[in-house]
Amino acid sequence: MMSKNGSLSGQAIDTQTQLPIDNLTFVLCRTDQQIPCWRTSKKSGDGKFSIPAPFAPFTLMVASPQYENWGGLTGSDPTRPISVAPGSMTQLNLVMRRKLSAANRQVNEEEKRPGLNLPAPQMISPDDNQVFDLYPRITRLEWNPVEGAASYAVEIDFCQGRIKKQCTDPQPWLSPANPPMTNIIGTTYEFGFVGAQPGRWRVWAVDTDGREGFKSPWRTFLYLK
Repeated sequence: MMSKNGSLSGQAIDTQTQLPIDNLTFVLCRTDQQIPCWRTSKKSGDGKFSIPAPFAPFTLMVASPQYENWGGLTGSDPTRPISVAPGSMTQLNLVMRRKLSAANRQVNEEEKRPGLNLPAPQMISPDDNQVFDLYPRITRLEWNPVEGAASYAVEIDFCQGRIKKQCTDPQPWLSPANPPMTNIIGTTYEFGFVGAQPGRWRVWAVDTDGREGFKSPWRTFLYLK
């Protein structure tokens, strides 16, 4: 029988607020350089994560929007090799510092305050759990305008699974063929989706001072082909 990968598991916390960080990107590079670096993202409201580790020694870099990169197990050793024994778990607690540009900004939903941050846009389409049986997968997102908004931003993930309307292991869907997902003027966004599988999206408004408003709930959709 083949050995089971070890794992890196833990939680990411904002050092300024002690609140969880919900969006992380991990880059693992084997030090033997036999294969390219491996990248994966984890999104969780409580900041918790668990990712498989390579069998060979590797280096680690963790990134998140608005935060300084974290290197290695301690945050300051991005080139030091890490070894995780097959079938074992290594604890990794990330206490990440904000970038200077985000030091005085509210970057977590729990920090935002009604009256200061704009409300979440009301989503129009597609409906939650909508099923698409068409190709090409050109998807149009629509929402109602928010008073005081200077622009909007959207977030789109693709998920694992082909028949379930559930989003398992969401990963950011970023394609150079799609328009930018920030500084959207207007209340629509059109993009090409990756495959016959589930996806999800949400949207938020940005005011004239560049403050992000509350993010809408996630809506899930499914492409059959």
